[in-house]
Amino acid sequence: MQRQVQASYIFRLIDKDQSGWTAFCEALPSSKIQKLVLSDIGIGPLGLTTLAKFTPGSAALNEITLDSTGDVKQPKAYTISGLQGGAEPSLDLSSLNFGPADVSFLATLFTSFRLFTPALSEVNLSMNKCFGDKEGYDESYNNIRVHDVDKDQTGWTAFCEAIKHNKLMKTLILSDIGIGPVGLTTLAKFIPDSTALTAVNVMKLSLIHI
Repeated sequence: MQRQVQASYIFRLIDKDQSGWTAFCEALPSSKIQKLVLSDIGIGPLGLTTLAKFTPGSAALNEITLDSTGDVKQPKAYTISGLQGGAEPSLDLSSLNFGPADVSFLATLFTSFRLFTPALSEVNLSMNKCFGDKEGYDESYNNIRVHDVDKDQTGWTAFCEAIKHNKLMKTLILSDIGIGPVGLTTLAKFIPDSTALTAVNVMKLSLIHI
């Protein structure tokens, strides 16, 4: 029982006090930091949004490690490198418990580092709740978190806007991300600008809201 209470207490503290974090983020643009590791620090969607405001000014930053914020009870660490050039052509961010804030932050990286995005030919966001989640049930009627289809468009709109600047992007893998008619319409607006795009995978597309 004591262990459960302690875990609950830690969960409530995520994103709680932003004062020190905001000061840290404000200092980034004037720094020469090349590698930033921010895993297991209690960052949530609010903290990630704050970081996104100041990341564009971090001219030396080449690699960043973060925890996903889609499910703050089960964050997953991931690393994105090559921001200053030399990134791997395939960026696999599947099954990382991404939420809308994570997708929005990714869009910030795409638009802020001019040598990063052109190097990418494939981006995989599959098995993430890119539009948010809600309570639901599995086949055995166990309570689980499920896609809140098309609910939060902020990160998705920013992502679609960002990829149009990549004229070499060939493949987008977007299977099981909670996209519905609204998200698909947003994506369709930017596909004509992605002249190299030859494959888009949107398996498990939710065309009907439930």
